Amino acid sequence: MLVFVDESGAESSVGIRKTAFSRKGVRPAKHHVLEEEGRVNILPAIALDGALDCCWVYEQATNRELFERWLEESLLPKCNR
Repeated sequence: MLVFVDESGAESSVGIRKTAFSRKGVRPAKHHVLEEEGRVNILPAIALDGALDCCWVYEQATNRELFERWLEESLLPKCNR
């Protein structure tokens, strides 16, 4: 089974814009999509057959121990069935 893995993250402070565009004469509206500051990471996996049910979403940094735990507890049990 061929599996693709890609750790990704989003930081809320990056999503806040200091400038905006609007029509001439109209004041731009200010929107905040992410209210709390922080970072959210995701560890998904997809195979040639489709997405695997082993996605983790967490608020800490991805390190070797967390990645190995994800492999052992979530991804590997779903492979070669």
